[in-house]
Order: sequence, then structure tokens, then C-alpha cells
Amino acid sequence: MVEMWKYAIGLAGLAAVVSFVFWSLYKSWLKLPGIFERQNGDQTYRLFRLFLVLTFLFALAGLATYLATRMNNGNSVAQATLREAIDTLHSREDTGLDMLRQKQIAASTTQAAEAAKEISGKYKKGMDDVIDALKKGEVNRAMDSHKNLIEGLHDPNMHQIFTPIEQDDFINRFGYFPKEKYLRIETQPGAHDSGRST
Repeated sequence: MVEMWKYAIGLAGLAAVVSFVFWSLYKSWLKLPGIFERQNGDQTYRLFRLFLVLTFLFALAGLATYLATRMNNGNSVAQATLREAIDTLHSREDTGLDMLRQKQIAASTTQAAEAAKEISGKYKKGMDDVIDALKKGEVNRAMDSHKNLIEGLHDPNMHQIFTPIEQDDFINRFGYFPKEKYLRIETQPGAHDSGRST
């Protein structure tokens, strides 16, 4: 019996199963012996009216439950997308900082080592600003911080540690990230943005 109910809920959903049970009870209720025989027409009318009102309230409660569940699912999706974007940025930040440390160690001059150290600091601050904004749900601030990060990575000191091709590769691999994640986050129900509107 339990397996049958699991299968029915999985196939039709909880609302369909509840509706079937409710219909089964309603159908049988009209045939109960001894109830309508003892009542006059006015009492029968009031009983039917009460039953219809309760049915309507039950349907409203089901609809409210469905809508509340639907909104919570949308918020969960937004939170999962936000966590995914933050995890991606953390991973890229770690890899980018490792590459900059390697460039600092391998630098042939003190000036190049200092440039690598300075760029590494700017890169870490820029990525941390973007991640912090995302953690707070401030999508517009995250986008502004990302723009500042990319502008900072076009620093002339980058030429002391990277060739132009390496610089572009570094920016593309460790600076840019999928902005559509932000757009998805921004449009999800329950997601918020305390920055300015776009």
C-alpha cells in the first residue's frame, strides 16, 4: 500500500493525490445513511454550503502552499547560482595569485619582482571586492568592481612580467568570468541587489 502511494505521488504529484482522496470522500459523503434522513431542507442546504466553503478554503490553502514552495525553490536556485559564481571566482583568484607569485619568484630584476608583487596585491583586492559584493547580493557593485579589476590588470607594469600575449591570456583566464551568472542571479526571485539599478 505504501509503495502504491509513493508511486502515485511520484507520478501525479501530491496535489493530484490529495484531490483524488478528497473527491473519493466527497462522493461517499452523499451516500452516508442516516444523515440526510434526520435533517430538514434548510439544514441540508447549510451543510452543503459549509462543505463547499471548506472545499474552497482547502483549494486556496493548496494554492498558497504551491506558490510558497515555488518561491522558495526560486530562491534556492538563486542562492545555488550565487554560490557557484563565488566558488568559481575563488578558484580563479587562487590560480591567478599562484601564477603571479611564480612570476615574482622568476623575475629577473628587482623592478619586475616589485611589479609582480604590486599587481598581485591589486588583483587580490579586486577579486576580493567582487566576491564580497556577490556574497552580499550586490550585483551592480560586483559588476563595477569587476570593471575596476580588469582596468587594473591593464596596468603598464604588467609588461614587466608578461609578454602582451601572456597578459591577455592572464586577463582572459583569471580576470574575466561569465557575467550571465550575475544576470541570472539578478533576475531570480528572492535575489536582491542593494546597489543601483541598471
